[in-house]
Amino acid sequence: MIRVYWEGNADGQVELTLSKEESRHLVSVRRARQGDGVEVLNGRGAKAFGKVADANPKAVQVNELSWEQIDLPKPALVLFTAMTKASTFEFIIQKATELGAVEIVPLVTDHVEGARDDDRIQRKQERWNQILIEAVKQSGNPYKPILHLPEPMEGNGRLDSIDAGVVLALSDNPIQLADLQSRLKGEAVSRLGVFLGPEGDFSKREYEWLKTQQFHFMSLGPHVLRMETAAVAGLAVLQQLAL
Repeated sequence: MIRVYWEGNADGQVELTLSKEESRHLVSVRRARQGDGVEVLNGRGAKAFGKVADANPKAVQVNELSWEQIDLPKPALVLFTAMTKASTFEFIIQKATELGAVEIVPLVTDHVEGARDDDRIQRKQERWNQILIEAVKQSGNPYKPILHLPEPMEGNGRLDSIDAGVVLALSDNPIQLADLQSRLKGEAVSRLGVFLGPEGDFSKREYEWLKTQQFHFMSLGPHVLRMETAAVAGLAVLQQLAL
């Protein structure tokens, strides 16, 4: 069944009109026609099955909607990822969405080259949001992650929203997944922060700070992974945690 994205409030909504962009893609690319079934996702946990009532390529009408609200996963994964080059960052946020992250917090770290360019980042927001939407539609993840603007790691206000943290680490003596699960069992963890360093890893100074937060340092195996590989491997493993 074709999935579509509709950014609206699902309460009591039995019919809706898709955006111009969604309508064009649904009719011109996916070749949907009147009477075809679609799955609608609003990015906030609601999904519905309905039928195309009017296949207008500028304003598709969907009716006969039956909504279901999906609970957030437990633990909900919040990805704290170092900023990196554009293509790698876009790959990471795409895969983080597919793997169920509910929030993405870009980090300005010691090993990120160049100064932060706020104007360029603001211009990228629309493109990044579209990447998240397409990943929601591809994966069926009912939650589109909240994507924040880049901030330094120390003193980051988003840290207050997590109950525990896991650092995907190249540091000495990281723990294995089984040990991590055992340690987290004793904690009330509904939101788990996942920390991903840049190419070259976090600096020594940043590792010292991370240790002061009493986060867990987890190994992803004996080899040094690319940043995007570590993101996929770490999130795929951690979404399987049953706490």
